[in-house]
Amino acid sequence: MPLNTIRIFYGQATDSLADVYLEFLDADVATSEILCQIKGPYSSQARTLPFTTRFELFDPPQLWRARIVDPCFWSLDQPSLYRVTLDLGYERLSWHYFGIRRFGGNRQNLWLNGKRWVLRGAHWPESVRDPDWDAWRDARLAMLVRDPSPQLCEQASENGVPLIVWLLQDRSSEQLAALSNWAAVCVAIVDGAPQVDPALLRQSAPNVLLGQTVR
Repeated sequence: MPLNTIRIFYGQATDSLADVYLEFLDADVATSEILCQIKGPYSSQARTLPFTTRFELFDPPQLWRARIVDPCFWSLDQPSLYRVTLDLGYERLSWHYFGIRRFGGNRQNLWLNGKRWVLRGAHWPESVRDPDWDAWRDARLAMLVRDPSPQLCEQASENGVPLIVWLLQDRSSEQLAALSNWAAVCVAIVDGAPQVDPALLRQSAPNVLLGQTVR
C-alpha cells in the first residue's frame, strides 16, 4: 500500500491526551475488518517504554482514531516517535514513525510544544548525502530542502531536525499528501501562487505550517 494512500494526523493534543487520526484516502481499501495500531514512543535521544493503542473506527468507513494517554511530543531535544501498523487481513504493514508536536504561529511568533521558537534554517542540497545530524541538531537549525526523499524525511524525524520544504508549484498538493505524515516536516512553502485552492492544501496537511513566497 503506497504511503500517499493513507494520511496520519493529530487533532487535540494536551499533556494528558492526544487524538491521532488515520484516514484511508482510497475508500475501496477502508473496511471495518482492518486492525490498526500505534505503538510508542520511541526516541533516539532517550530510553522510553513503548505501549500499544488500537485505532477505532471514528467516521466510517475511512477515518479511524487512536487516543494516546500522556503523549510524548516530538522536539529537537527529544524526537519522540510512534509506529503505526496495519493488518489488512491479506497484508500486514509496518508504517513509518509518526510524531506529535504542538507547532504553530501566533502573530509574529512561532511556538513549539508551548515554548516560543525562533526558526533558523540553512539550505541542504540533497545531492550531498549523509548529513551530520548531530551537528544540525546541536546548531538548532532547520534544513531547507526541495522535494526531499522519504529516507531524508525519516532520518530528520528520528534525529530531531526540522525540515522546511519548498513545494513544486505544479505538484504542491501531491507533495503535501506524501510529506505531511513525517514529524520533521514543520513548514511547507509554495513557490509563487498555488495552483490549487489553499483551503485544500490546508486540509491535506493540517499539522504543517504553510507559507508562500512573495516577490
